[in-house]
Amino acid sequence: FVRPMVGADSMSNNLQPLNRLYGSVQLQPPWCPTPRSAVGSAGLMVAGVLMLLLGALLFTAPHFSTTAGTLYHDVHPSNVQPPPRSTTLLNPVAFTTAPSGHLVRYPRAVPPWHRTASTTLQYLNHKAVAVPASGALDLSSASAAAPNWLVALLAIVLGALGLVLRKVTRPTAVSARRRRVVIVGGGFSGLAATRLLSVHPSLEVTLVEPKDYFEYTPGILRALVRPEVIDRLHAPLKAAIPRGCKWLRGTALNLDRPQGGNSGTLMVQLNSVQPSGSLKAVPFDHLLVCAGSSYAPPIRPDPAKEAHRTNRVESVRAFAQTIAQAQSIILLGGGIVGVELAAEVAEAYPNKRVTLISRSSTLLRGLPDGASIRAAKWLQSRGVQLELGSSVVDVHDGQDGSKKYVLESGQVIEADVEFDCTGSRACSRIFSAAADTAVSSALDGRGEVQIDSTMTVFDKVTAVGDVAVRTDVPFPDPKTAVTADLGARAAVRAIVDPGRSPTLLPHPLPRVMCISLGRWSGVIVFNDIAFSSALWGPVAAVVKRYIEWSKVLEVKQVWAAKLVWTWTDHLLLLLNRVQRWVWGMKWRFWRSKQDRTQPQPV
Repeated sequence: FVRPMVGADSMSNNLQPLNRLYGSVQLQPPWCPTPRSAVGSAGLMVAGVLMLLLGALLFTAPHFSTTAGTLYHDVHPSNVQPPPRSTTLLNPVAFTTAPSGHLVRYPRAVPPWHRTASTTLQYLNHKAVAVPASGALDLSSASAAAPNWLVALLAIVLGALGLVLRKVTRPTAVSARRRRVVIVGGGFSGLAATRLLSVHPSLEVTLVEPKDYFEYTPGILRALVRPEVIDRLHAPLKAAIPRGCKWLRGTALNLDRPQGGNSGTLMVQLNSVQPSGSLKAVPFDHLLVCAGSSYAPPIRPDPAKEAHRTNRVESVRAFAQTIAQAQSIILLGGGIVGVELAAEVAEAYPNKRVTLISRSSTLLRGLPDGASIRAAKWLQSRGVQLELGSSVVDVHDGQDGSKKYVLESGQVIEADVEFDCTGSRACSRIFSAAADTAVSSALDGRGEVQIDSTMTVFDKVTAVGDVAVRTDVPFPDPKTAVTADLGARAAVRAIVDPGRSPTLLPHPLPRVMCISLGRWSGVIVFNDIAFSSALWGPVAAVVKRYIEWSKVLEVKQVWAAKLVWTWTDHLLLLLNRVQRWVWGMKWRFWRSKQDRTQPQPV
C-alpha cells in the first residue's frame, strides 16, 4: 500500500517523473518498500527460501497425468523386443530394466535420468497398477511429465522477490523512546493517518476519539428515511485501529503547543467508562488534528449523546419514525445535504409535502450547472416545492405542534418537521479553548484551522480534513472523503519526513462527488464536469453504493479494499492533472481564436 516516503535520496530521484505527473505530490507508490520489523524481515527470508525450494522440486520431479497403458506379456529382460505389431505406438520406444525383471516403456518426453526403477515404483504406487510376474508396463501414453514449468517458474520468481524485499526492507532501528504521535478524530482522515503511521516502528501512535464506531456520513441521509441501512454504514472502531496503535476514548478539550524543543500536551476529557469528569494530560511529540466538522442533528452524531453505536442507531430510527409520521417537511439549505435528503423523502413518501428553501438562486451552488439543473428537474418532478433565492425571516407556532415559517416575500409555509441543512462547522474547540493566544489565533473567521501546503499549523502540530483550510491557495479545496485521504497521506509524509519538500499537496485537489437523487438516480461530478443526463442516473446510483461499501471495508482494514483505494487515489490525481491540462489547452485555443477573429485596429 501507499506509505509515507522514507529512505535514501536516490528513491526521491526515481520518483521525480511521478511528482511531475501528479503535480509535485509526494506520495509513495505501492511498489516502494518501507522499513519493517525484524520478525517481518525474517519471515520474508524464510518465505523466499521455501519458494525457491518448491520451484526446484517442481522442476526436477516427474509427473504423469494419465492412467497406465497396456501390459505386454512374454517379454523377458534378456530378450528385449518391441511389442506386437497390432499395438499402435504414438512415440518412439525406449526400454529399461525395472524391479523384479519387468520392462517399462517410457514416452519420449521423459528424460533419460528419470527412467529409473524408483520412478517406476512411484508411478505404480500412485496408480495402483498390478504388474504380472513377467511382462512390460507401457507408459508411453502418459503425458509427460515432467515439470510444471509455469508453477515452477512462478515459485522461483516469488522466492527471489521475497529475498530481494528482505534485503531492501531491513528492519528500522527503534530509538530508546519512540516519537509520540497523537491523532484527534476517527473520521476518514484520522483513520487513514492511523493506518499509514502504524507501519513505522519508531512512532507511538495514539488515536483520541469519543465514539466506539465509525460512521460513513455520506450515506446517513438515506438511513434517516430507511433506517434498515444504518448497519452497513457503521464499522467498530476497534476493527479500524491497526495493531500496535492506542485508542484513548475521550474528547480533546485544549492543547499546549510545543515550545523550545519540548513536547506538547493535549488535555482529554475521558468518556463515562472512566471516572466522571476525569481529565488526562496526553503528551505528544507531534499532534495531527483530524477532528472534522459538526452538523445539525441528526446529520452528524452528537459525541456527548451518541458515543455508543446503540444510542446512534436508536436516534436514527427515532428520526426516521418522526419523518414517517409527519405530513409536511421543510428543509433549510439547497446544498448537497438538502438536495439528497429532499430526494430521499420525496421518493420514500410521495404523498408528503416537502419544501426546500435556499438563499441561493440555484441548487448545488458551486457545482457545474448541469448538476443543478438535473437536481431541480428531478425534485420538481417528484412534487418537491423549491423556494430558491429566499430565506426564513420569522417562525411562529402553528396548530397540532407544527410551525409556520415566514419567508422574505411574505409567504407563509407550515411544516411539521424541520431539517437544518445550511452547512457544517469545523470542530476546532481545542484551538479556541486554548489559553495561549498563539494557538487560538490559528483560526480564521469561520473557525477553521489555517494551514499551509505542508499541513502545518505551527511547529509539531498538523491539521487536515474538514477542520482545516489552506491559506496558500486562491480558493479552498473541496471537503470530501477523497481529499481527506489525500490530505492524510500528505500529513503523514510531513510527520515522518519533515522538510523534505516545500510542497506536499497539489492544488487544486480533484473534486469527486456522487450526488444521489433517490435510490436509482444521481449525478456524478468530477472537477468542472457533471455527468447529469438521465442515462447517467443509474450509473451514479451504483457508483455511490460501491463507494459506500468499499470505504466501510477499507475502514475495517480489508486488504483488497485498501489496495483498491490506494490505487484509486493515485488514479484520481492523475486524471485531475490530465483533465485540467486538457481544459487549459482548450481555453488557450479559444482565446487565441478570439484574438484572431477580432478586427485589427487601423
